[in-house]
Amino acid sequence: MKRLIVLFFIVILTTCCSDGDDYYYQLVPIESSDFPEFFEYGYVYEVSVQYKVSNDCFLYPDLIYEYDQDARNVAIVGTFVDENSCSPEEVLFDYVFRVHAIQTEDYIFRLWQGEDENGDSIYEEVIVPVVNVNNKVEHGFKETHT
Repeated sequence: MKRLIVLFFIVILTTCCSDGDDYYYQLVPIESSDFPEFFEYGYVYEVSVQYKVSNDCFLYPDLIYEYDQDARNVAIVGTFVDENSCSPEEVLFDYVFRVHAIQTEDYIFRLWQGEDENGDSIYEEVIVPVVNVNNKVEHGFKETHT
């Protein structure tokens, strides 16, 4: 959790502090997700998370995927353009990422939902079991998360 916050502030400090920039970075709560019922060992799966933004000035979403002991913290960070011409309508987006099932234990995903009244992060936990752990098929896919 602390690493997620530190990473978020590093991104902010290194990219949004130049003169004349009218944008900022913000974590966006994950509204829902689509995970497979299980992962078969050795295979790559696409996982999608859905998030909602409050206007159409949201650009360049990115995924924060960090290891926290046995769990994986997943969050969406986006760039918001600070303009008066933004439409106030809510927009729902879908972000798809890949997971290469190369561990034999269940995968625990902690999806960032926002913060409570004390400023502590709230997560929804999704557990995906791994089956067929004797399957030693290795697939070479690029841009996957393990």
